[in-house]
Amino acid sequence: MSEIGREEWRRLLSQLDEPAIGAVAEGVADVFDVDILDAYDLVEDAVADGDLIEEDTGRAFPAVRVNEGIEVEESPDSGGKRGGEGGSSTADPKGEADETAVPDALDAFNDAIAWFAQQLDTELPDESDYDTARDYYRDGRGWDDETIDEKHLGFAPANYRDELVTHLFDRG
Repeated sequence: MSEIGREEWRRLLSQLDEPAIGAVAEGVADVFDVDILDAYDLVEDAVADGDLIEEDTGRAFPAVRVNEGIEVEESPDSGGKRGGEGGSSTADPKGEADETAVPDALDAFNDAIAWFAQQLDTELPDESDYDTARDYYRDGRGWDDETIDEKHLGFAPANYRDELVTHLFDRG
């Protein structure tokens, strides 16, 4: 199974009551008869390719929806065209990137991933069926700790934005 088109994503998502990433992966596994981890990869690839968009619903796991926007081959800052217009006026005319921005952004991104992974073992609210997000992945989804770590899974508590921003600012 290689790629799922947007129309197929629309059909699949319309059949789900709650289009959280895990539920979508389970739907892909059922409909296309693929392994759950392969299905999860397909969902992640669709998000990375821009076919699906993650939405923060305030719950533990983001929902996904089909991207109904205009398909863009290149970003405006890369000099590519979007909607018939040229690149951004803020783009470097020589095409050179700020040499410190990329490593700093990558460091912040990696710190954020590590922070979300650390949240896996925080206690979930009482109304949850599981004590921690790790318990949910392990007992609810059937994934072992190696898979959880390999997929860089994490957990976003209800107030994660404030806590993550504070964490990233504290690290410098």
